[in-house]
Amino acid sequence: MAIAAAIEKIELYGNDSAGQKRRVTVAAGTQISQGILVTLTNPNTAAATTLNAIGESIAGIMSMEKEAGDDTSTEATVWTLGKFRGTASGAILAGQELQSGSNNSIQANNIRVGTSGGFQASGAAIIGYSLEDASAGDRFDFILKL
Repeated sequence: MAIAAAIEKIELYGNDSAGQKRRVTVAAGTQISQGILVTLTNPNTAAATTLNAIGESIAGIMSMEKEAGDDTSTEATVWTLGKFRGTASGAILAGQELQSGSNNSIQANNIRVGTSGGFQASGAAIIGYSLEDASAGDRFDFILKL
């Protein structure tokens, strides 16, 4: 599966309508594009979502380009609050809680994963809620609230 389109910023909320930005640690020399969901690992470290990112804890959505190559920076800024447009991974209903899907997509928090009954996402794995119905592959608006 190819990576879903970047998540688009529609409106930022929070102090000064800046999307309640948060600084996170990122690996030097890696590229993460603006609009990519980033997972949260310890300590306060972020990495781009991957094929296996379903239901992982999310640090936010990259608010900037993090370049590879000569870039030695180890910090980036992510948005944690606002209205965004993303790509649905499966059916989503208006008002449903959301979690990360694979490859920068977003899915409803009713997906069970794992071999022994699975789980529903909780905590920082709940990224917000949908503002409209969507089918797999649709672009839809949602509220990011981390």
